[in-house]
Amino acid sequence: MKTVSIEKRVYALLLDGIFLSILFTLLSSLIDFNSYKIDSFVLFNREWVVSYSIRFIVFFVYFITFDIFGHGSSFGKQIMKLQIVNCDDTKASTSKLIYRTILKSFLLFTFLMPILLLYYLLKKEVYYDKILKISVKKI
Repeated sequence: MKTVSIEKRVYALLLDGIFLSILFTLLSSLIDFNSYKIDSFVLFNREWVVSYSIRFIVFFVYFITFDIFGHGSSFGKQIMKLQIVNCDDTKASTSKLIYRTILKSFLLFTFLMPILLLYYLLKKEVYYDKILKISVKKI
């Protein structure tokens, strides 16, 4: 297997985004995708709202499902012929794939996204893949 460029990974993520957008459009008549307020608090004279989004939950379930049943290949990765594997090219365990989705979801949907991008530009590797000792390879 050959290590893939960030461009191929971005294309796969864009394909997943298109697929999820179509899924959201089809489900929007059945599900309210608004955010739901859990709690609020005041900090620095400003009210901050803690909420969850059904879109985030669907995103999370989508990637967890593909990680488990797609053996580390989401819809976009399957089209781009990519797969998540251990750094020694062996099959990544289900627990590693789930941890990866949790880390990716948390890091990409928080204020840490710019830090991840800077890390990639400096190190030429994805931080959450480095932590878990996995990589995305061409199959």
